[in-house]
Amino acid sequence: MSQLEVILLTHLHADHTSDLPSLVLSSRFEERKRPLPIFGPPSGDSFPSTTEFLDDLFGKTHGAWRYMAGVLNGMPYLLEPHDVIAGDFPLQVLRTLDLTVDAVRTDHGRAPALAWRVEIDGKRIVFTGDTGGHGKGLPRLAENADILIAHNATSRFSDPRTIEILMPPSLIGNLAGEAHVKELVLSHRMADTLGKGHEAQTREDVRKAYSGPLAFANDLDCYPLK
Repeated sequence: MSQLEVILLTHLHADHTSDLPSLVLSSRFEERKRPLPIFGPPSGDSFPSTTEFLDDLFGKTHGAWRYMAGVLNGMPYLLEPHDVIAGDFPLQVLRTLDLTVDAVRTDHGRAPALAWRVEIDGKRIVFTGDTGGHGKGLPRLAENADILIAHNATSRFSDPRTIEILMPPSLIGNLAGEAHVKELVLSHRMADTLGKGHEAQTREDVRKAYSGPLAFANDLDCYPLK
């Protein structure tokens, strides 16, 4: 945590945010002093905005972990939450000497959601987040990406209602092919895509539109940017 430049939230479902308080707690025992920006989606339906979410966690008055309220006031460092209202064209939200961060909105059912592109040392890393993959924003964001990291939670045999909010492999392949992605990494794998049989089916569906390097991510895997 002491080395992070930024935290990027794709959406506020529990499986994408529940570790944040523990990470912030652990970071209080490190040497971080500089602010840590956190970018995420705005509010919508039954979801809070990112700024509201951080206040729900650490706010001095009503935060669930208000004993850590100092992180919203600079003690021992400052968490800086930001609500990102993005559209179908990449929106730059951060630029430093080392990196540039852009976002587009994506569709993920009732949850406001974002996809992210990080550019560093001339390389582009794109994270789709959980999304149905509809709309034109994601192909624009992923164009010529060195690595596209896409969720792989559903197969073509999944419940049709699930495929509306999570991309099946065929759609991931279409995205990677259309955007001329240099390498595709499939992460966030769930029951419908785990195991050699499901991986073979996923690979077959992706290969209909994308012929570049393809990997199935496991925890702690590293992918070099060549």
